[in-house]
Amino acid sequence: MIYYTGDIHGSKFEVVRLAKKFNLTKDDIIVILGDAGINYFGNEQDNELKEIFSQLKPTIFCIHGNHEIRPHNIPSYITKVWNGGTVWYEEAYPNILFAKVGEIYDMEGIKHLVIGGAYSVDKFYRIARGYGWWADEQPSNEIKKYVERQIKEKEFDIILSHTCPYKYEPREMFISGIDQSTVDTSTEMWLDEIEETIDYKAWYCGHWHKVSSDSTDNDIHSIMNNLKNIKEEAYNMVKLAINKIKNGEIVDIEGIEDFKYLLMDYGDDYRFFELYKSLCQVLKEKYPQLVNDKWFDKLLKNN
Repeated sequence: MIYYTGDIHGSKFEVVRLAKKFNLTKDDIIVILGDAGINYFGNEQDNELKEIFSQLKPTIFCIHGNHEIRPHNIPSYITKVWNGGTVWYEEAYPNILFAKVGEIYDMEGIKHLVIGGAYSVDKFYRIARGYGWWADEQPSNEIKKYVERQIKEKEFDIILSHTCPYKYEPREMFISGIDQSTVDTSTEMWLDEIEETIDYKAWYCGHWHKVSSDSTDNDIHSIMNNLKNIKEEAYNMVKLAINKIKNGEIVDIEGIEDFKYLLMDYGDDYRFFELYKSLCQVLKEKYPQLVNDKWFDKLLKNN
């Protein structure tokens, strides 16, 4: 069976929980619609998540997002043909696959066309603070031409993308404080042009941190964790939890570590990112064993 999700941003919990809850096997596929966070650091820090996912039975099939390194820029990745299309993978983690943009994959008799990439609205925030940002986050002209050629020459049933066509952008999810006139929407506009010229059964995308399956939206589905629908409530709950950790009311170290990784799911929202930094500061003081790598030190220095 195929399971679709997205934007886990380096958090293991939803994927691991899904695999365990439904007793997934090697015949199952979990599709992550961008920003998996598996290749965020570009060094050994990425291996922790890869080790965890490699111990799961299902195939982890990743679409390129905008907050991660393209696998072809990482020397350890090689290619192979999988279900009719080229994928990138590492020999140490054979069940973790990254799709090549424009390829068509036959999964359970359903042909999936992949179109990854998007613009980071927090681009300048990330650059100013030394956080991860990559100039090739959006599809290049070469990639676009390949996708357009595939659309003309091949048949497919479902589109898998990171962002969505411009007309379907969930504007209620726009991050407050960002001047939308500065946002590069060229990828969404291009997807708009594509969407108007093709026939498809469904279109699954991530990026927007919103769950939607409204058939009136032409079967455009933004796949994400259900908690994203109650963002304000989640923000207040997180803030309260951090205070309880700081005051010693919450002392379960394993639970606190799980909470730290879960909070990373909200990293695209400035307010949650500030809470994440606040949590790291508390942990640095009370539980230094949970923040013992250089990345967290760098994070706190930019506070």
